[in-house]
Amino acid sequence: METTARTGRHRRLLTTCAVIALGIGLIGAPAGAAKPTKPSKPGAPTITAVKPGFHNVKVSFDKPADNGGAKIVNYRVVCTSSDGGRKASNSGPKSPIKVSGLTAGKTYTCTVAAKNKVGRGPASSPSDPFSPTPHTKKA
Repeated sequence: METTARTGRHRRLLTTCAVIALGIGLIGAPAGAAKPTKPSKPGAPTITAVKPGFHNVKVSFDKPADNGGAKIVNYRVVCTSSDGGRKASNSGPKSPIKVSGLTAGKTYTCTVAAKNKVGRGPASSPSDPFSPTPHTKKA
């Protein structure tokens, strides 16, 4: 049984103990009350666009459908080459995220993963392949 008591400006919820024929027990949450759920890692974001630049790429993405029950604190983009280019990554609080240090003329794909207070969730599906452009000298 639960009773709400008012003392001055404060409200207090009193839980009473029930004496049962077999012993004494504490009455729990009211019937039908939702139990709090423990947060989990977030789901995977979805890459919406990659924009190659000079030895870099700007990756745009949508938030994951499921944040795991906790606020997302950052995202990490990882770009990997399929033909010998340098692997690079960068983190940020929102889309888009720019990743620098890529090898010009090499082929890359990128993934993005979200992180909340529980940990980093799964990576997105890889982006479409792209090649960063080299710096060009102006004549």
